[in-house]
Amino acid sequence: FETDFKANCKLAQAYLNANAQDLITRIQNHRNAKNKDLIKYIQHAKALYKLLYYEKNTPNYVFDIFSGVLEWFEPLRHQEEQIDQSLTAFKYNVQSKALDEVFLMVQSRLSQLGVITFDDMISKLHHAVVTKDNKNLHQSLRQKYKAVLIDEFQDTDKLQFELFNTLFNKHSILFYIGDPKQSIYAWRKADINTYFMARHLVRHVYTMNTNYRSSASVIDGLNHFFLPEENFDTFAFGQSADAIKYWHVKANNTLKSSVRADWYQQKPILYTACKDKQTLMNSCLHHLKQLLESNTELFIKDQWRPVKTSDICILVRSNKEAAEIQ
Repeated sequence: FETDFKANCKLAQAYLNANAQDLITRIQNHRNAKNKDLIKYIQHAKALYKLLYYEKNTPNYVFDIFSGVLEWFEPLRHQEEQIDQSLTAFKYNVQSKALDEVFLMVQSRLSQLGVITFDDMISKLHHAVVTKDNKNLHQSLRQKYKAVLIDEFQDTDKLQFELFNTLFNKHSILFYIGDPKQSIYAWRKADINTYFMARHLVRHVYTMNTNYRSSASVIDGLNHFFLPEENFDTFAFGQSADAIKYWHVKANNTLKSSVRADWYQQKPILYTACKDKQTLMNSCLHHLKQLLESNTELFIKDQWRPVKTSDICILVRSNKEAAEIQ
């Protein structure tokens, strides 16, 4: 690559030198470029290459002005991308082999100590039930568990599902209870595709359509947020047969919790688009100040009272963000 880079930059520099005056005129006449310090790049092909491909957010008009060098620069960029892909593949290959070695070392050490992990429990039982098809074990577990209800099913993985399906699908009362919208544990092997597969295999699918934890205003606000119009693709699955659908939810009308400010009921959901994290934080703090220092009240246990700090919860992505908010 280094040899090609030097050779192509030399050819690009020859083009820049031969067309210097024309390039200067184009820069000076361009409404966006004339105030930019682009003229200096006419004498430095290597610096121009870095400007075009390494600087963030280089405007398209810069590529237009220097389009004459692209026939030498584009092949170089293509080579670099291929090198990057090869290095990335090599890195992942080394990491994968390292993890395999570490896993074997850990398994060997655990075996020496006579210790098994939660993953071992699943994999060893799966081996006995599914791989080895141990009929005596099947019968023993079915006699012990006449009815099986698996909660938080969206957080299960393929091995766990194969265990449940093999043991109980045709021989016991079996319920999978889960919400695919809450499938957030992929880093712990939760597999949303396992949920989809199970949904296709079960005989009946039931949906809970009444919320007993939130007030009608909050539920109405969430219904509109997730399903602003009919057939809206809430979770961006497109036309896939395996898609998460948002079901319109009813509210339990016995809950009367609400928020008002200066006697006017407040909207249950407000969302704001912020250009960066600092703006988002400032917006959050401003809203908190309004809640705590204005005449904002919360209707709890059949009476209105001022909002307290203990009524407020702020969700963040990391401990660092939590400390910044505090």
